[in-house]
Amino acid sequence: MKRLFLCLLALLIHKATFCQQKEVDSLKTVLTSQEPIDKVKSLNELAWYYRNYDMDSAFIFANQALAIAREQKSKAAISQSLNSLANNYEAVGKLDSALLLFRDVLNIKLELNDTLGLAGAHNNLGLVYDQQSKYPESLENYFEALRIYELHRDQKFNVAMVLGNIGIVYKKQKEFEKSFEYYERALKIYEDLGSEFSQIVTKGNIGSLLIQLKQFEESIMYCTSTLEGYKRLGYDRYIPYVQSNIGIAYDSLSNFEMAEKFYISAMDGHQAYNNEYEITNVSLLLAQHYTNKGQTTEALQLATQAFEKSQQINAIDFQTKALFILSKNYFKKGDYKLGSWAMETYDTLKDFVYQKEKSKQVVEIEVKYETEKKEQQIALQQAQLETKDLQIQRNWLFITILVVSLVAILILIALLRKREQIKREVIIQEQKIRLREAQMNAVVESQENERKRFAADLHDGMGQLIAALQVNIQSIKSTSEPEKQDQLYENSKSLLKDIHTEIRNIAFNLMPQALVKEGLISGLSELAIKINKAGSIKVKVNHLDVPDLNDVAQISIYRLIQEFLGNCLKHSDATYFQIDITGHEEELVVSLEDDGMGFDKNSLVNSIGNGWRNINTRLSLIGGSLELNTHEGKKGNSVLIIIPINKVRKTLTQTPNTVN
Repeated sequence: MKRLFLCLLALLIHKATFCQQKEVDSLKTVLTSQEPIDKVKSLNELAWYYRNYDMDSAFIFANQALAIAREQKSKAAISQSLNSLANNYEAVGKLDSALLLFRDVLNIKLELNDTLGLAGAHNNLGLVYDQQSKYPESLENYFEALRIYELHRDQKFNVAMVLGNIGIVYKKQKEFEKSFEYYERALKIYEDLGSEFSQIVTKGNIGSLLIQLKQFEESIMYCTSTLEGYKRLGYDRYIPYVQSNIGIAYDSLSNFEMAEKFYISAMDGHQAYNNEYEITNVSLLLAQHYTNKGQTTEALQLATQAFEKSQQINAIDFQTKALFILSKNYFKKGDYKLGSWAMETYDTLKDFVYQKEKSKQVVEIEVKYETEKKEQQIALQQAQLETKDLQIQRNWLFITILVVSLVAILILIALLRKREQIKREVIIQEQKIRLREAQMNAVVESQENERKRFAADLHDGMGQLIAALQVNIQSIKSTSEPEKQDQLYENSKSLLKDIHTEIRNIAFNLMPQALVKEGLISGLSELAIKINKAGSIKVKVNHLDVPDLNDVAQISIYRLIQEFLGNCLKHSDATYFQIDITGHEEELVVSLEDDGMGFDKNSLVNSIGNGWRNINTRLSLIGGSLELNTHEGKKGNSVLIIIPINKVRKTLTQTPNTVN
């Protein structure tokens, strides 16, 4: 059965297009005067509106939007138009075309780092895979969409939508208890949100599930209520789905007259929207209905049509149902050759869909979802430890440059003053040098300790993996048993994969690639995503009018934020950490806020560790100043960093910097 929950996401994004005809006419009127990007949005809204009434018009508007978006070379507009076009193909049952377009949308959302858009793309892919009976792929995409939506407190509606979609897949897998669990979770959220339409859809799905539990009269009651709700709200497109379920319930109660009436009404409704997928579904229901009544000729005709159409739309579950009906009716008719062919082909497809996939992959996907948060937390802790070596590795170089610059300035001033002033300046200079030397010695000592720890990690981790790989290779050479060689070969591949993973982790912590290739905002966004996956704290990055920054500024600001974020994770028991970066005409302002417990500022300034010294070194490098607002017993902390724009702006004459 086609996904009823698809309309929930549509209701949230395009609710304006379901208004009165005058609003549609208004959209058409403003098209001629709109800017290209605004015109793309309006055309896609019209495509969504007509998707429920006139598919030809829906395709015309979606293709017009895509053409304009490509002319403007706007990736966001292109992804929006591809999504609209894919929805049209999905609505008429052209699932392969819809799948290709939804994958293109997914790739563009990844490029744009559009997290919520990524979740929507995964949900749409789940819809198509479900209709193709590729349940493991469907669940994998649904659980990924659910994971992303659950990270955002304002996405409860979409969380409920995906929960309902997962319930539908479990129903098809005959996991009825799990299906009920996800439906009930979705219904509870919709009731809290007061969404009447969403409650109607969910109750309709429960009515469908009651059919599987053979509670037919209760199913008719639920479905009739859903049918009246759709009619009341004007959602005629979804009425045929409910009519099909009512027909099944009446069929099961041997009320064949009522069953056939609802089947034919459902068929007419889907044909009005040219929905090939659901036309095939109802054809199978009618074929089974005629089989039960002994009308062999009519059953064979409908089952043959359904089998051919299910092959075209790549719907394996429909193929299996059609083959089963064909085999029964061929045997009844005495055509044992065709009956045997249909039964053998049915057994092959049934084993493929319900044994291999269900018994192995589906369970693994849910386990992966349930354990992902714990794995991410462990990975995050390991990453934080390994990045410390990178923070210290080159500090000595910039401290030396800073000290030399200060000394040169002091000497120049001393030469222009009287002898007595020179003596005083020399004393001051010597004091400053001693202070800088003490700082440098502390940083160097910390760096050496980190290098020893990093070397130990390489020896204990990479060294052991390489040693194990060498043993495997020698064992392959020394043994002549094929089975043992195969086993050693597979072990060697696994060790190489572990070595590759270890190297990638080390490389990320040495220098995040998003920071190097795409700049400060992308680097911070990547850092936020990694920390948010752990679930212990939510990190949010906001930015406005940030100019192109030079390499020294980007890395220095990144490390400053990373230092305060690390302290927050370790000590404050905060649940959120917000980063705001705003560019002004003369200065760049970085604001950091959390809801953790306050602390004594003097304990940070006077600490014996290197954190405060590193912060001051970074600030000095970019000419910034810092204000720290916190005290013991206070709930919430804030840091304000102000940097002159001319110190951080990227110039045409800038040369590459190797700063960490």
